[in-house]
Amino acid sequence: MNKEEYLKQLENCIMALPAAEQKEALDYYRSFFDEAEDDQKAIDELGSPEKLAESIKEKFACVPEKKENAKKSEGKSDEGFFGSGAEHGSGECERVFYSFETASVKSVTASLSAADIRFIGGTKFSLEARGVDSSAVDCSLGGDGNLRIECKPSISGRFWNHSRSVATKPRVLITIPYGAVLDSFKLRLGAANLIGRDVEFSCGMFYIDVGCANAALGSIEAKRADIRCGMGNAEISGRLGELCNIDCGMGNVKLVLKGDPKKVSIDSKVGLGSIKFNGQRKAGVMKDFAQVRLDNHFSVNCGMGNVDINVREI
Repeated sequence: MNKEEYLKQLENCIMALPAAEQKEALDYYRSFFDEAEDDQKAIDELGSPEKLAESIKEKFACVPEKKENAKKSEGKSDEGFFGSGAEHGSGECERVFYSFETASVKSVTASLSAADIRFIGGTKFSLEARGVDSSAVDCSLGGDGNLRIECKPSISGRFWNHSRSVATKPRVLITIPYGAVLDSFKLRLGAANLIGRDVEFSCGMFYIDVGCANAALGSIEAKRADIRCGMGNAEISGRLGELCNIDCGMGNVKLVLKGDPKKVSIDSKVGLGSIKFNGQRKAGVMKDFAQVRLDNHFSVNCGMGNVDINVREI
């Protein structure tokens, strides 16, 4: 591992901090490497990026920002993923945090809504929430190894007034270990915005239900997948094998997948929307079934939305 790789991993681990604090920490440790003039020597002294990130976050965690927020309300704000939006009426930052060892988690069932959500890769499963009342978050690990996550924050009435305050922004950061192997991963999204392109995990069953949310997920491998999209947008990349069921109402589903196009079959039912497979478009009220079901099969129902499936050999 060299300096740039180390700092990149460190940056991924401290996304929970505001942008100014991230920059301060990264600038400091970049100069630390420069002064050491030996990447390996500096790494040996600092330890792993994950442990260093924990110590950095402990120093910055939950510092009252009354004065800083007052200044931001007068002009433009410069926030990181959590930023000052994690405050409550008291001006203090409430932090909800859970952590679980990788080996103890066999499956994940998550229900998330009304929040800005990020999935990132790491070394263990964890959840961190800011701007969310602790009573709105439920995270527990069952005896069967199922990690259950429920986060349904309510939107304060103050959110809809005409002031320029940046308070009350529910934000959730979920860490998934790189290369995690799960029996199943089930995700239900309400009115949420989810970005998780920097995740890599595999599972026997992948299920996602996007209500009126936006979701972008990357590097997912699953033997079977169920994708449901109501009025939202779902973009997923990775490898979905054997069987993939897609139900799209009025939303948009885009899949960018690894695989052999010659071993893919597709059953299509289209209303007023459209279905595209590797550039070939099917639209209008119609049904089209594959004559032979191949190793990688897609069953797609599309009402008034759009489904775009791209399978490429890589």
